[in-house]
Amino acid sequence: MSQLPVSIGTISDVLSSDVIVPPIDYTSRDYQSLINDMLNLIPSYLPEWTDRSPGDFGIVLLELFAYMGDVLNYYSDRIANESFIGTAQQRQSVLNLANLLDYTPHGNVAATLPNPPGLQFTINQPTANPVLVPARTQVSTVLSGVQSVIFETTSDLWIYGDGPIQTTKTVTSSGQPAQTILLSDPSKPYPAYNFTGGSGNQTVTVTPSGGGTAVPWTLAPGNSFSGQTTTATMYTIVNGNTMLFGGGTAASPGGIPATGSTITVVFQPAAAANYQGSVAAIQGASNVGEGIGISDGTPLQQYTLFNTPVVDGSITIYVDEGAGPNPWTYHPRIIDAFSSEGAYTLSVDANGVVTIQFGDNIAGRIPAPGAFITADYRIGGGSIGNIAANSLTQLVSGPPEVTAVTNTQPASGGADVESIDHIRIHAPLSISAINRAVTLDDYAALSLNIPQVAKAAAISTAFNAVNVFIHPSGDFFATGPTDSTGLAALASKVTSLLPLITNSAYTGYMDDKKMVGVSINILPPQYNNNGVLSTGYVPVNVTATVQVLPQYHQSTVQAAALAAVQNLFLFSVVDFGSRVSLSSVYHACMNTEGVDWVNVSIMARNEANQSAAPADIVCAANEIPRAYQINVNASGGILY
Repeated sequence: MSQLPVSIGTISDVLSSDVIVPPIDYTSRDYQSLINDMLNLIPSYLPEWTDRSPGDFGIVLLELFAYMGDVLNYYSDRIANESFIGTAQQRQSVLNLANLLDYTPHGNVAATLPNPPGLQFTINQPTANPVLVPARTQVSTVLSGVQSVIFETTSDLWIYGDGPIQTTKTVTSSGQPAQTILLSDPSKPYPAYNFTGGSGNQTVTVTPSGGGTAVPWTLAPGNSFSGQTTTATMYTIVNGNTMLFGGGTAASPGGIPATGSTITVVFQPAAAANYQGSVAAIQGASNVGEGIGISDGTPLQQYTLFNTPVVDGSITIYVDEGAGPNPWTYHPRIIDAFSSEGAYTLSVDANGVVTIQFGDNIAGRIPAPGAFITADYRIGGGSIGNIAANSLTQLVSGPPEVTAVTNTQPASGGADVESIDHIRIHAPLSISAINRAVTLDDYAALSLNIPQVAKAAAISTAFNAVNVFIHPSGDFFATGPTDSTGLAALASKVTSLLPLITNSAYTGYMDDKKMVGVSINILPPQYNNNGVLSTGYVPVNVTATVQVLPQYHQSTVQAAALAAVQNLFLFSVVDFGSRVSLSSVYHACMNTEGVDWVNVSIMARNEANQSAAPADIVCAANEIPRAYQINVNASGGILY
């Protein structure tokens, strides 16, 4: 038996050279094209096969093959599309491509209630002892038919009721510079003193040795001795519970109570009959001490958190290697960690499941074998947390003395997990900036990495100053130039985002990315209102007339054409510096089913001459267009 390899035949082996074979169209990839191509090839291979009826077994085989080819070609096309961020449709594909671009999409962001006004708690009265509302006390909305929204307090809150109100402490001065008096009392379960930043909750007098007139001493302005004399009868409060006197010198100003004099401090933690208190809160429920695994000592260990959705930035990982749990350091890229550093990184899949990964003793050290790994994190977040005022009225957990709770102001700052479209647009922008703001485009692109920012543009006003115009996530705030309530809400929201972007403490997102010496000014969208820059959007007026075909209802076509024009100005469509062309209005109307012809008589900014010829709406870099007065008139068609 021959062991020679089998030769694969070609068309020339089967057909004679005088038979013409139709060319193969390699773009025929769908079912019908494959059927047609194979039917065209039959005469070249089997001229005697003349039956093309659906019942012919050969035709059935060809149809089955075409069906299989159509399915395979569909999936091969989908695989190709999922390889590019511009065409990928599956979230996991987009996340994988974003990771290649070193872009980290944000997850759910929790809404907050800063204090003041925060969450306001009320206790019953009379109450003999102070009441502690501990950190992580949960309060929720009461919503019929939908899931309630939970908020948690971020710190302890003491409400003193009718409990200890006033305390007197007497100390004899040593005459030494920088004397201190500790006002707190560790033996009490509640703070005996709570500095409020002013002089309202403490009075200080100094009585000379041997008697005499008691001299009042006051809190130094700004709680600082800076600029005071060496004999100023003042004090400051440090660490929130310790009274500090001066040093009596130019380098350490502020007077020193005389040796042997009596210092009398009368202080109180709260005013009498104190039955209410407020504290900051954040949306979501804490998950504390969740055991996620035991180290096996291998490199690049991975563990998943058990709950979703996880609030962005809320994860803390602890590793107990025998001396108790110690927090490890998060790195966006584990390769940035030192070999001896207790470090971890994390990733999030399309379903929101968070995976924790440790190092390999080259980038981040390996947890010791047998080490117990736990996680603290918050569950929740998202735009659902941006609730209205007076919505949080249900006490989920807390002391029984609490009789009422509410939020006097709406919560803000909540944002949903970053959408596929947002990732698709901004992942490539992030790699162009490489986490450094040099060009104006860099300032805008990096600002968009903040979850609460939906649109951004940058304009340079000087060589060392950049104006960054931002629009918060969500939708338009104002309906037009006269909507003062909406415009005020827009300006207020942008102001609330300012500390996240840049601040005097240099802890904002842009502060470690901007060039040295550059100042950033954060502004809401503005538009040129006849030479005056005004907060808001460019108000656009459009008036068009459409002729309806005879067989269509006039009102139906008119409403569809109006919606088509308004869709040109959707929040998701327009941006800073957008240009809305006159031709796009014609195109939108003519694409409406039932429209015969269209005429646009007005297309102009609201502040411009409305009688001028219609023209494109061209916006500056700091301007966003918005539909204001949109009118579509109709004639012809069927009238009801």
